[in-house]
Amino acid sequence: MSVLFALLKADAQPDWYLAHSAHDIEQLELSELDRVRADRVALIVPGMDVFLAEITASTRSMSDLRTAALFQLEDDLSQSVSALHIAIADRSGDKSTARRVAVVDRAHMPVWMELGDSLPDMLREKVEFIPVTSLFADVSPFLYDGDGHVVLAAGHTAFEVDPALATDIVPALAQQMELTDVRRIEGASPVLSSIALSETSTIDETTVSFDGLLAGPLLSGKGLDLRQGEFARRSSAAFNVRGWGISMGLAAAACLVWFISLGFSTMGLNRASDALYDDMVDAYARSFPSQGRVVDPVREVSQRLNGQTNTLTGPTFIQLSSAFYEGLEEVEGVSVQGLSYDGQNGQLTATLLFSSYQDRDELVQIFSARGINLQLGGARQESGLIIGEASIGGRS
Repeated sequence: MSVLFALLKADAQPDWYLAHSAHDIEQLELSELDRVRADRVALIVPGMDVFLAEITASTRSMSDLRTAALFQLEDDLSQSVSALHIAIADRSGDKSTARRVAVVDRAHMPVWMELGDSLPDMLREKVEFIPVTSLFADVSPFLYDGDGHVVLAAGHTAFEVDPALATDIVPALAQQMELTDVRRIEGASPVLSSIALSETSTIDETTVSFDGLLAGPLLSGKGLDLRQGEFARRSSAAFNVRGWGISMGLAAAACLVWFISLGFSTMGLNRASDALYDDMVDAYARSFPSQGRVVDPVREVSQRLNGQTNTLTGPTFIQLSSAFYEGLEEVEGVSVQGLSYDGQNGQLTATLLFSSYQDRDELVQIFSARGINLQLGGARQESGLIIGEASIGGRS
Protein backbone atom coordinates (compact mmCIF):
# COMPACT_ATOMS: atom_id res chain seq x y z
CA MET A 1 0.00 0.00 0.00
CA SER A 2 1.32 3.44 -0.91
CA VAL A 3 -0.16 6.93 -0.79
CA LEU A 4 0.89 9.99 -2.77
CA PHE A 5 -0.34 13.15 -1.08
CA ALA A 6 0.20 16.90 -1.16
CA LEU A 7 -0.39 19.61 1.42
CA LEU A 8 -2.31 22.44 -0.26
CA LYS A 9 -1.11 25.98 0.44
CA ALA A 10 -2.93 29.23 -0.22
CA ASP A 11 0.01 31.09 -1.74
CA ALA A 12 2.45 28.43 -2.97
CA GLN A 13 2.75 25.15 -4.83
CA PRO A 14 1.91 22.15 -2.65
CA ASP A 15 4.52 19.87 -1.14
CA TRP A 16 4.29 16.28 -2.44
CA TYR A 17 5.01 13.16 -0.38
CA LEU A 18 5.03 9.45 -1.18
CA ALA A 19 4.33 7.28 1.87
CA HIS A 20 4.77 3.51 2.08
CA SER A 21 4.32 3.57 5.85
CA ALA A 22 4.05 6.18 8.59
CA HIS A 23 7.84 6.04 8.94
CA ASP A 24 8.78 5.63 5.27
CA ILE A 25 7.92 8.94 3.60
CA GLU A 26 9.71 10.45 0.61
CA GLN A 27 9.32 14.11 -0.38
CA LEU A 28 9.03 14.62 -4.15
CA GLU A 29 9.36 17.44 -6.62
CA LEU A 30 6.50 18.17 -9.01
CA SER A 31 8.67 17.06 -11.94
CA GLU A 32 9.08 13.61 -10.38
CA LEU A 33 5.37 12.73 -10.31
CA ASP A 34 5.40 11.20 -13.82
CA ARG A 35 7.32 8.18 -12.52
CA VAL A 36 5.15 7.67 -9.42
CA ARG A 37 2.69 4.80 -9.03
CA ALA A 38 0.54 4.93 -5.91
CA ASP A 39 -2.53 3.07 -4.62
CA ARG A 40 -4.08 6.30 -3.40
CA VAL A 41 -3.62 9.94 -4.43
CA ALA A 42 -4.84 12.75 -2.17
CA LEU A 43 -4.72 16.53 -2.08
CA ILE A 44 -4.91 17.48 1.59
CA VAL A 45 -7.24 20.45 2.10
CA PRO A 46 -6.61 22.80 5.06
CA GLY A 47 -9.03 22.09 7.89
CA MET A 48 -9.62 25.83 8.33
CA ASP A 49 -11.43 25.85 4.95
CA VAL A 50 -13.82 23.03 5.89
CA PHE A 51 -16.70 22.74 8.37
CA LEU A 52 -17.08 19.21 9.73
CA ALA A 53 -20.32 18.06 11.33
CA GLU A 54 -22.56 15.04 11.82
CA ILE A 55 -26.11 14.75 10.53
CA THR A 56 -28.89 12.23 11.00
CA ALA A 57 -30.75 11.30 7.82
CA SER A 58 -32.72 8.35 6.47
CA THR A 59 -31.55 6.47 3.41
CA ARG A 60 -32.26 8.33 0.17
CA SER A 61 -30.44 9.27 -3.04
CA MET A 62 -27.12 11.01 -2.43
CA SER A 63 -28.32 14.09 -4.32
CA ASP A 64 -31.35 14.48 -2.04
CA LEU A 65 -29.22 13.65 0.99
CA ARG A 66 -26.72 16.42 0.19
CA THR A 67 -29.53 18.96 -0.19
CA ALA A 68 -31.23 17.87 3.04
CA ALA A 69 -27.92 17.96 4.94
CA LEU A 70 -27.17 21.54 3.88
CA PHE A 71 -30.56 22.74 5.08
CA GLN A 72 -30.20 20.72 8.29
CA LEU A 73 -26.93 22.55 9.01
CA GLU A 74 -28.12 25.95 7.75
CA ASP A 75 -28.22 27.52 11.23
CA ASP A 76 -24.58 26.52 11.85
CA LEU A 77 -23.28 27.98 8.58
CA SER A 78 -22.33 31.59 7.93
CA GLN A 79 -22.98 31.44 4.16
CA SER A 80 -26.00 30.76 2.03
CA VAL A 81 -26.40 27.06 1.26
CA SER A 82 -26.36 27.87 -2.46
CA ALA A 83 -22.74 29.01 -2.11
CA LEU A 84 -21.62 25.81 -0.38
CA HIS A 85 -20.59 22.31 -1.43
CA ILE A 86 -21.15 19.32 0.85
CA ALA A 87 -19.60 15.85 0.93
CA ILE A 88 -21.14 12.99 2.90
CA ALA A 89 -19.39 9.95 4.38
CA ASP A 90 -20.81 6.44 4.37
CA ARG A 91 -22.96 5.34 7.29
CA SER A 92 -21.03 4.11 10.30
CA GLY A 93 -23.18 0.94 10.54
CA ASP A 94 -25.88 -1.02 8.73
CA LYS A 95 -28.69 0.56 10.74
CA SER A 96 -27.02 3.83 11.69
CA THR A 97 -28.59 7.01 10.33
CA ALA A 98 -25.65 9.18 11.46
CA ARG A 99 -23.29 10.42 8.77
CA ARG A 100 -20.20 12.62 8.93
CA VAL A 101 -20.28 15.55 6.51
CA ALA A 102 -17.83 18.17 5.29
CA VAL A 103 -18.98 21.59 4.04
CA VAL A 104 -16.76 23.91 2.00
CA ASP A 105 -17.14 27.14 0.05
CA ARG A 106 -18.06 26.09 -3.50
CA ALA A 107 -15.61 28.69 -4.87
CA HIS A 108 -12.65 26.60 -3.61
CA MET A 109 -13.61 23.50 -5.57
CA PRO A 110 -12.78 24.71 -9.14
CA VAL A 111 -9.34 25.87 -7.94
CA TRP A 112 -8.58 22.47 -6.42
CA MET A 113 -10.07 20.69 -9.44
CA GLU A 114 -7.72 22.60 -11.73
CA LEU A 115 -4.77 21.55 -9.60
CA GLY A 116 -5.91 17.91 -9.72
CA ASP A 117 -6.38 18.07 -13.51
CA SER A 118 -2.78 19.21 -13.91
CA LEU A 119 -1.47 15.88 -12.58
CA PRO A 120 -0.28 13.06 -14.88
CA ASP A 121 -3.09 10.86 -16.26
CA MET A 122 -2.50 7.89 -13.92
CA LEU A 123 -2.68 10.15 -10.88
CA ARG A 124 -5.49 12.42 -12.08
CA GLU A 125 -7.88 9.45 -12.30
CA LYS A 126 -7.38 8.66 -8.59
CA VAL A 127 -7.00 12.05 -6.92
CA GLU A 128 -9.15 12.78 -3.85
CA PHE A 129 -9.61 16.06 -1.95
CA ILE A 130 -9.30 15.16 1.74
CA PRO A 131 -9.77 17.74 4.55
CA VAL A 132 -7.05 17.45 7.19
CA THR A 133 -9.58 17.24 10.01
CA SER A 134 -11.53 14.37 8.40
CA LEU A 135 -8.50 12.10 8.84
CA PHE A 136 -8.92 12.07 12.61
CA ALA A 137 -12.03 10.08 13.57
CA ASP A 138 -12.43 8.06 16.74
CA VAL A 139 -9.08 9.25 18.14
CA SER A 140 -7.79 9.84 21.65
CA PRO A 141 -7.41 13.56 22.44
CA PHE A 142 -4.26 15.07 20.95
CA LEU A 143 -2.81 18.47 20.09
CA TYR A 144 -0.42 18.79 17.16
CA ASP A 145 1.74 21.90 17.06
CA GLY A 146 4.47 22.35 14.47
CA ASP A 147 5.45 22.66 10.80
CA GLY A 148 3.06 25.61 10.46
CA HIS A 149 0.00 23.60 11.59
CA VAL A 150 -2.04 23.42 14.81
CA VAL A 151 -4.62 20.63 15.11
CA LEU A 152 -6.76 19.73 18.13
CA ALA A 153 -8.73 16.48 17.90
CA ALA A 154 -10.73 14.19 20.18
CA GLY A 155 -13.21 11.44 19.32
CA HIS A 156 -14.93 12.42 16.05
CA THR A 157 -14.25 16.16 16.53
CA ALA A 158 -11.19 17.87 15.04
CA PHE A 159 -10.16 21.48 14.41
CA GLU A 160 -7.25 23.00 12.52
CA VAL A 161 -6.40 26.46 13.85
CA ASP A 162 -4.48 29.33 12.30
CA PRO A 163 -1.10 29.28 14.11
CA ALA A 164 -1.24 33.06 14.51
CA LEU A 165 -4.45 32.72 16.55
CA ALA A 166 -3.75 29.40 18.24
CA THR A 167 -2.68 30.86 21.61
CA ASP A 168 -6.16 32.32 22.11
CA ILE A 169 -8.31 29.76 20.28
CA VAL A 170 -6.85 26.40 21.35
CA PRO A 171 -7.47 26.82 25.11
CA ALA A 172 -11.06 27.88 24.36
CA LEU A 173 -11.60 24.85 22.14
CA ALA A 174 -10.10 22.51 24.74
CA GLN A 175 -12.48 23.93 27.35
CA GLN A 176 -15.45 23.66 24.96
CA MET A 177 -14.56 20.02 24.21
CA GLU A 178 -14.17 19.39 27.97
CA LEU A 179 -10.70 17.90 27.54
CA THR A 180 -8.67 17.06 30.62
CA ASP A 181 -5.75 14.98 29.31
CA VAL A 182 -4.35 15.74 25.88
CA ARG A 183 -1.44 14.02 24.15
CA ARG A 184 0.86 16.73 22.82
CA ILE A 185 2.64 16.11 19.51
CA GLU A 186 5.17 18.63 18.24
CA GLY A 187 6.73 19.25 14.86
CA ALA A 188 9.31 21.80 13.84
CA SER A 189 8.83 25.38 15.13
CA PRO A 190 5.85 24.93 17.52
CA VAL A 191 3.93 28.11 18.36
CA LEU A 192 2.20 27.08 21.59
CA SER A 193 3.78 26.93 25.01
CA SER A 194 2.72 24.65 27.84
CA ILE A 195 1.13 27.72 29.45
CA ALA A 196 -1.38 27.89 26.58
CA LEU A 197 -3.10 24.78 27.94
CA SER A 198 -2.77 25.52 31.64
CA GLU A 199 -6.29 24.19 32.29
CA THR A 200 -5.54 20.96 30.41
CA SER A 201 -2.69 18.62 31.24
CA THR A 202 -0.55 17.30 28.38
CA ILE A 203 0.89 13.79 28.41
CA ASP A 204 3.27 11.68 26.32
CA GLU A 205 4.88 14.52 24.43
CA THR A 206 6.30 13.24 21.12
CA THR A 207 7.88 14.75 18.02
CA VAL A 208 6.43 13.99 14.58
CA SER A 209 6.49 15.88 11.28
CA PHE A 210 3.11 16.95 9.94
CA ASP A 211 3.39 14.69 6.89
CA GLY A 212 4.18 11.81 9.25
CA LEU A 213 1.05 12.61 11.27
CA LEU A 214 -1.11 12.40 8.11
CA ALA A 215 0.52 9.36 6.51
CA GLY A 216 -0.89 6.81 8.98
CA PRO A 217 -4.58 7.71 8.56
CA LEU A 218 -4.16 8.05 4.78
CA LEU A 219 -2.57 4.60 4.49
CA SER A 220 -5.44 3.10 6.51
CA GLY A 221 -8.03 4.57 4.14
CA LYS A 222 -9.36 7.33 6.37
CA GLY A 223 -10.56 10.72 5.16
CA LEU A 224 -13.74 12.16 3.60
CA ASP A 225 -13.39 12.84 -0.13
CA LEU A 226 -14.86 16.20 -1.18
CA ARG A 227 -15.14 15.02 -4.80
CA GLN A 228 -18.84 14.24 -4.79
CA GLY A 229 -21.88 15.43 -6.73
CA GLU A 230 -20.96 17.73 -9.60
CA PHE A 231 -17.27 17.46 -8.67
CA ALA A 232 -17.12 13.64 -8.67
CA ARG A 233 -14.52 11.87 -10.78
CA ARG A 234 -15.60 10.97 -14.30
CA SER A 235 -14.49 7.79 -16.02
CA SER A 236 -12.06 8.50 -18.86
CA ALA A 237 -11.95 4.95 -20.22
CA ALA A 238 -12.29 4.79 -24.02
CA PHE A 239 -15.13 2.75 -25.53
CA ASN A 240 -13.99 0.43 -28.32
CA VAL A 241 -17.02 0.15 -30.62
CA ARG A 242 -15.34 -2.31 -32.99
CA GLY A 243 -14.58 -4.76 -30.22
CA TRP A 244 -18.17 -4.63 -29.04
CA GLY A 245 -19.76 -5.05 -32.49
CA ILE A 246 -20.83 -8.69 -32.06
CA SER A 247 -22.22 -8.07 -28.58
CA MET A 248 -24.16 -5.03 -29.77
CA GLY A 249 -25.60 -7.06 -32.67
CA LEU A 250 -26.78 -9.77 -30.29
CA ALA A 251 -28.27 -7.13 -27.98
CA ALA A 252 -30.13 -5.55 -30.91
CA ALA A 253 -31.54 -8.97 -31.93
CA ALA A 254 -32.64 -9.64 -28.35
CA CYS A 255 -34.37 -6.24 -28.22
CA LEU A 256 -36.21 -7.00 -31.48
CA VAL A 257 -37.47 -10.33 -30.10
CA TRP A 258 -38.53 -8.57 -26.88
CA PHE A 259 -40.51 -5.90 -28.78
CA ILE A 260 -42.29 -8.55 -30.85
CA SER A 261 -43.13 -10.51 -27.68
CA LEU A 262 -44.32 -7.29 -26.04
CA GLY A 263 -46.63 -6.62 -28.99
CA PHE A 264 -48.26 -10.04 -28.72
CA SER A 265 -48.58 -9.65 -24.94
CA THR A 266 -50.25 -6.23 -25.35
CA MET A 267 -52.76 -7.69 -27.83
CA GLY A 268 -53.57 -10.47 -25.36
CA LEU A 269 -54.01 -7.99 -22.50
CA ASN A 270 -56.34 -5.85 -24.61
CA ARG A 271 -58.51 -8.88 -25.39
CA ALA A 272 -58.58 -9.87 -21.73
CA SER A 273 -59.47 -6.28 -20.76
CA ASP A 274 -62.40 -6.26 -23.19
CA ALA A 275 -63.66 -9.57 -21.80
CA LEU A 276 -63.38 -8.26 -18.23
CA TYR A 277 -65.34 -5.14 -19.14
CA ASP A 278 -68.16 -7.25 -20.66
CA ASP A 279 -68.29 -9.38 -17.49
CA MET A 280 -68.53 -6.24 -15.30
CA VAL A 281 -71.38 -4.84 -17.39
CA ASP A 282 -73.26 -8.16 -17.20
CA ALA A 283 -72.68 -8.42 -13.43
CA TYR A 284 -74.01 -4.87 -12.85
CA ALA A 285 -77.08 -5.59 -15.00
CA ARG A 286 -77.83 -8.72 -12.96
CA SER A 287 -77.38 -6.87 -9.66
CA PHE A 288 -79.49 -3.84 -10.68
CA PRO A 289 -81.97 -5.12 -13.29
CA SER A 290 -83.96 -1.89 -13.14
CA GLN A 291 -81.03 0.00 -14.68
CA GLY A 292 -80.01 -2.68 -17.16
CA ARG A 293 -76.67 -2.38 -18.96
CA VAL A 294 -74.56 0.73 -18.28
CA VAL A 295 -71.50 2.15 -20.04
CA ASP A 296 -69.32 2.64 -16.92
CA PRO A 297 -70.20 0.09 -14.22
CA VAL A 298 -67.28 1.17 -12.00
CA ARG A 299 -68.54 4.74 -11.82
CA GLU A 300 -72.12 3.61 -11.16
CA VAL A 301 -71.03 1.35 -8.26
CA SER A 302 -68.88 4.14 -6.79
CA GLN A 303 -71.76 6.58 -6.89
CA ARG A 304 -74.06 4.09 -5.16
CA LEU A 305 -71.51 3.47 -2.40
CA ASN A 306 -70.89 7.19 -1.86
CA GLY A 307 -74.63 7.75 -1.63
CA GLN A 308 -75.02 5.28 1.23
CA THR A 309 -75.01 6.61 4.82
CA ASN A 310 -72.11 5.13 6.71
CA THR A 311 -72.90 4.96 10.42
CA LEU A 312 -69.53 3.52 11.36
CA THR A 313 -66.81 5.81 12.64
CA GLY A 314 -63.08 5.38 12.60
CA PRO A 315 -60.01 6.11 10.51
CA THR A 316 -60.29 5.82 6.74
CA PHE A 317 -58.08 3.69 4.51
CA ILE A 318 -56.06 6.78 3.51
CA GLN A 319 -55.46 7.72 7.16
CA LEU A 320 -54.49 4.17 8.14
CA SER A 321 -52.17 3.58 5.17
CA SER A 322 -50.49 6.98 5.66
CA ALA A 323 -49.81 6.27 9.35
CA PHE A 324 -48.64 2.75 8.50
CA TYR A 325 -46.10 3.81 5.87
CA GLU A 326 -44.77 6.69 7.99
CA GLY A 327 -43.95 4.24 10.78
CA LEU A 328 -42.57 1.68 8.34
CA GLU A 329 -40.03 4.18 6.92
CA GLU A 330 -38.19 4.21 10.26
CA VAL A 331 -37.28 0.51 10.07
CA GLU A 332 -34.90 -0.30 7.21
CA GLY A 333 -35.14 -4.09 7.44
CA VAL A 334 -38.89 -4.33 6.71
CA SER A 335 -40.65 -4.33 3.34
CA VAL A 336 -44.31 -4.71 2.33
CA GLN A 337 -45.30 -7.82 0.38
CA GLY A 338 -49.07 -7.27 0.33
CA LEU A 339 -51.75 -4.96 1.70
CA SER A 340 -55.50 -5.37 2.31
CA TYR A 341 -58.23 -3.24 3.88
CA ASP A 342 -61.48 -4.42 5.47
CA GLY A 343 -64.02 -1.61 5.07
CA GLN A 344 -66.51 -3.28 7.40
CA ASN A 345 -64.35 -3.10 10.50
CA GLY A 346 -61.88 -0.41 9.34
CA GLN A 347 -58.79 -2.62 9.66
CA LEU A 348 -55.64 -2.44 7.51
CA THR A 349 -53.66 -5.70 7.24
CA ALA A 350 -50.21 -6.00 5.65
CA THR A 351 -48.01 -8.96 4.80
CA LEU A 352 -44.45 -7.95 5.74
CA LEU A 353 -40.98 -9.28 4.99
CA PHE A 354 -38.56 -8.95 7.96
CA SER A 355 -34.78 -9.42 7.82
CA SER A 356 -34.73 -10.47 11.51
CA TYR A 357 -36.95 -10.87 14.57
CA GLN A 358 -35.32 -7.73 15.96
CA ASP A 359 -36.92 -5.79 13.09
CA ARG A 360 -40.37 -7.05 14.20
CA ASP A 361 -39.76 -5.87 17.77
CA GLU A 362 -38.43 -2.52 16.55
CA LEU A 363 -41.52 -2.02 14.36
CA VAL A 364 -43.86 -2.59 17.33
CA GLN A 365 -41.86 -0.12 19.46
CA ILE A 366 -41.99 2.59 16.77
CA PHE A 367 -45.76 2.28 16.34
CA SER A 368 -46.25 2.20 20.11
CA ALA A 369 -44.25 5.43 20.43
CA ARG A 370 -46.61 6.99 17.89
CA GLY A 371 -49.64 5.88 19.92
CA ILE A 372 -50.71 3.30 17.33
CA ASN A 373 -51.63 -0.25 18.33
CA LEU A 374 -49.86 -2.54 15.87
CA GLN A 375 -50.94 -6.17 16.10
CA LEU A 376 -48.55 -8.82 14.78
CA GLY A 377 -49.79 -12.18 13.52
CA GLY A 378 -47.90 -15.41 13.14
CA ALA A 379 -44.53 -15.51 11.37
CA ARG A 380 -42.77 -18.06 9.21
CA GLN A 381 -39.30 -18.32 7.69
CA GLU A 382 -38.60 -18.65 3.98
CA SER A 383 -35.13 -18.59 2.42
CA GLY A 384 -33.60 -17.06 5.53
CA LEU A 385 -36.22 -14.27 5.74
CA ILE A 386 -39.21 -13.87 8.06
CA ILE A 387 -42.72 -13.36 6.68
CA GLY A 388 -45.51 -12.22 8.96
CA GLU A 389 -48.68 -10.17 9.14
CA ALA A 390 -49.39 -6.91 10.93
CA SER A 391 -52.64 -4.97 11.30
CA ILE A 392 -53.72 -1.57 12.56
CA GLY A 393 -57.09 0.08 13.00
CA GLY A 394 -60.35 -1.79 13.52
CA ARG A 395 -63.63 -0.62 14.98
CA SER A 396 -64.82 -1.92 18.33
